[in-house]
Amino acid sequence: MDHERIIEWLHRTETRGRALEQVVPSAKLYVGICGTNLAFNEFKFSNELGFVRKVANPPGSVHVMRAANLVNSDYLAVSRYSSAITAELALGLESHSEIDPLLDVAFHTAALIKLRHHPNLQCPCFATASWDVVSAITDNSVDFGMLDDVPRQLRGVEIEAVTEEEMRWVDDVWIAALSLRNFQTSRRFGLAFNISYVWNQTSDTRLALASLWCGIEALFGDKRDKPVTRRVIEKICDWLPILDADEVLESYNCRCDAVHGRWLESDIKEPVLKAEEILRQALLRCIELEKVPLPDWSPES
Repeated sequence: MDHERIIEWLHRTETRGRALEQVVPSAKLYVGICGTNLAFNEFKFSNELGFVRKVANPPGSVHVMRAANLVNSDYLAVSRYSSAITAELALGLESHSEIDPLLDVAFHTAALIKLRHHPNLQCPCFATASWDVVSAITDNSVDFGMLDDVPRQLRGVEIEAVTEEEMRWVDDVWIAALSLRNFQTSRRFGLAFNISYVWNQTSDTRLALASLWCGIEALFGDKRDKPVTRRVIEKICDWLPILDADEVLESYNCRCDAVHGRWLESDIKEPVLKAEEILRQALLRCIELEKVPLPDWSPES
């Protein structure tokens, strides 16, 4: 009976895939999203980069193996995640688009979505066909690839759906955030932005806390400050007046214990979440003001 149910599910998913082929937008690359849901069906970016859309018919491992280009695809690794994909970034509306630049676009976009307080978001893999229609493809024509291969990611807050309002914000600030990431504009921001996406791609809370504070200090650290701790806390609270200085100091002190291997008296989940919120809010303010708290180091400093 179990065998019959599996066969029925495979056929049902394949039938849905064939029906969805008529409605899914054509694109060069489809980056799968896990760890969050969408409160809408489809959002098209104003800069013609592509779409973010809900995935209603994710493929199972059998579907992936039937669709995969067996020479160029890491289909076995992809199949670990495929059935958990809830949304996708459909990028490269022009047929001549190259894959690597599109993956850069996908990272930038996914990181901006994650900044809107969706810390569980990850993009484990990509395909050259929509994840909604992979189940209908049986000619081994689809290229698959791995991205965020993190089986034991540290989980953040409870999952909330990404809203259209949040996607409009991503659309509005996309270029401004990209300009800040330019190494000629701010290497500080670039490092902090990258960390905001990868900080929880670990199951070790010490590493997560250390990574988050690396991002915070990239934005606010200055080796000329004396005393260092007090000045860092002051700069953070000047940039984000809504923060409580004592709570920021508590998170910083926990960071010191974590990175120096000291015994931790209690669970550090709360300091981790506080540090994530500090980094997130600091980056959001940078993006909205289109500036950073401190200039980059000069060779002479």
